[in-house]
Amino acid sequence: MTEEQREHRRRQQRDYHRRRRAQQPELYRKSHRAHYAKNGDKVRTKSQAYRDANREAVRAWHRNNYAKDPDRQRAKNLQTKFGISVERYAEMLAAQNGLCAICAQPPNRRRLAVDHDHQTGAVRGLLCERCNFALAMAERPGWVDQATKYLGNHRNSEGR
Repeated sequence: MTEEQREHRRRQQRDYHRRRRAQQPELYRKSHRAHYAKNGDKVRTKSQAYRDANREAVRAWHRNNYAKDPDRQRAKNLQTKFGISVERYAEMLAAQNGLCAICAQPPNRRRLAVDHDHQTGAVRGLLCERCNFALAMAERPGWVDQATKYLGNHRNSEGR
């Protein structure tokens, strides 16, 4: 078999499997999950080695993929990180009248951030960048006490 014939056969097989995957996606998903469950460590190691060897190509692929459909990426991000859909985000935004849940101000540069409990993962509301950062700091054990002490020390040292 010549190289040209081999390449032709590979293309035929690839096209066949693409058609079958489109016709029976659940069958392919099930097969993929079974393979990953059995060979997960090997797959992850191989994938990481590829990403390490082709860092710039992988970054370019991600940039290009995001640029193609940023709304899809946003939906995926909301679902993956917080377990909510774009529709749910829009409902929360409407319920808050487009304002931060803490300071009641509209967002400055970015969209409102999804605030969630880091221990339970429960979504609490939408916050502006400032309030989201402040709340993250306030949730750190002892941070509020340290900040209050710091402010107290500086008020006393300035004679106020």
